[in-house]
Amino acid sequence: MIRRIATRLIQLPLLLFVIYSLTFLMIVAVPGNPFQRDGGRAISPVVEQALRERYGMQDNLAFYGRYLQRLFHGDLGRSLQYENWSCNEIIAASLPVSITVGLTAIAIATLGGVTLGILAAIYRHGACDAFALFVSILGVSVPTFVIGAGLLVLFSVTLPVLPVGTWDSPLDLVRPAVTLSLVPLAYILRLTRLGMIEALQSDYVRTARAKGLSESTVIFRHALPNAMPPVLAYLGPASAAAMTGSFVIERVFNIPGMGLHFVNSVLNRDQMLILACVLVYSAILITLNAVVDVAHAWIDPRIRVGGARA
Repeated sequence: MIRRIATRLIQLPLLLFVIYSLTFLMIVAVPGNPFQRDGGRAISPVVEQALRERYGMQDNLAFYGRYLQRLFHGDLGRSLQYENWSCNEIIAASLPVSITVGLTAIAIATLGGVTLGILAAIYRHGACDAFALFVSILGVSVPTFVIGAGLLVLFSVTLPVLPVGTWDSPLDLVRPAVTLSLVPLAYILRLTRLGMIEALQSDYVRTARAKGLSESTVIFRHALPNAMPPVLAYLGPASAAAMTGSFVIERVFNIPGMGLHFVNSVLNRDQMLILACVLVYSAILITLNAVVDVAHAWIDPRIRVGGARA
């Protein structure tokens, strides 16, 4: 287990370095002037040169090394779009919003998906199973922006119980979190259902029932733990996707999250903010995957033994 954790800690900075290098290459390869705003007046060469000197962007190779050196000191640079704002300040203000929406969505998806998956497996081919199938098809088939727009119209126009475009109360979290939770909920539901069906048909469950154990004990102490490893393996990328992939949701509900700034940074060619957002997103994704991998190995002894032999 310690070896697995150490391996993940070593991989983190190496992966971030590769991601930073690839992102930097793509940024400099894209045509366009980061100091020229669309629809604005053409910037003079003298002003552009002064701006490049101010941000240290005269030479791409020098900028690559200088920005990498800043990263070692926790400095993500200054935004080209938001004057007098550093990328650290922008991310510090917006990342908690995205994390709150993402974690709430994952909590809803995990609780709802596991519950419906268990019920669908227990009452297979019944009404619960049919309802679970409907929810999973809805979550996978319907785009999130369609569901988000539908919830916006339903609860702000048809039934005007929630305001539009605000982020002032916990109620503003409900619609984006529910919208963002439907896709992971559908996959968690399917994984739980399939795992529970296989577990309930296994020999150890039949043995537990033959010993006279209660049905709740059989389900929650014997069947469910053996059905959960695929769900845990999925939760890592799903959690990262929920916290870092809510660009459309943040646009639909006008949430001041990090996704909104990332989209704006791409549209405005804000190179430093693009790099900062990509690195933060990547760090979250890699860390969550590593945590889930370690948790998966801790729960499933077969992975620990295989990892130790490797």
